[in-house]
Amino acid sequence: MSVVTPKKRKGGDKLNEEDEEPVQGFPSFQGLFSSWEIFQEAFNSYQRDTHQLYKIRSTISVKERNKSRSK
Repeated sequence: MSVVTPKKRKGGDKLNEEDEEPVQGFPSFQGLFSSWEIFQEAFNSYQRDTHQLYKIRSTISVKERNKSRSK
């Protein structure tokens, strides 16, 4: 395996626009919803509009998941 040495910037440690990381801002998701269905519709719309996908995590334990799969 070879070792890669990072290249030094021209002009010392000075930063210019080309050296900066791009930043993208998004509107925050806000609201009060009278049901989970209305929330889910609004959240799905927000994900489509901002091109962001959020994964839903499960809190089911491995033991419970294995038990349900063995039935």
